[in-house]
Amino acid sequence: MKAHPGPNWAFATSKPTLRKAAERLATLHTPEGSALPPNALAELQREIARLGFVTRQIKEIEEARQKRLEQEARDRATRHGTAPGSDRRPSAVENG
Repeated sequence: MKAHPGPNWAFATSKPTLRKAAERLATLHTPEGSALPPNALAELQREIARLGFVTRQIKEIEEARQKRLEQEARDRATRHGTAPGSDRRPSAVENG
């Protein structure tokens, strides 16, 4: 008798993308060829929903980080007189 491949076995064969994962779940079947049990299908749908939520959170965090880094670079450039369009150059004393 084969061992149960675990809760994520359905994804190992279909590799659904997140956008189309919900649609593709309906086409998944067990290795024996029968439809997924309703509780397994519901669990997979919940997992896909969680993955979508986390993916959106990561994207928002990365965007906020990028904006913060860009702002910090602009602030540093302004403090050191190297902002775009600035004619002033730091003197040797300012450079250390």
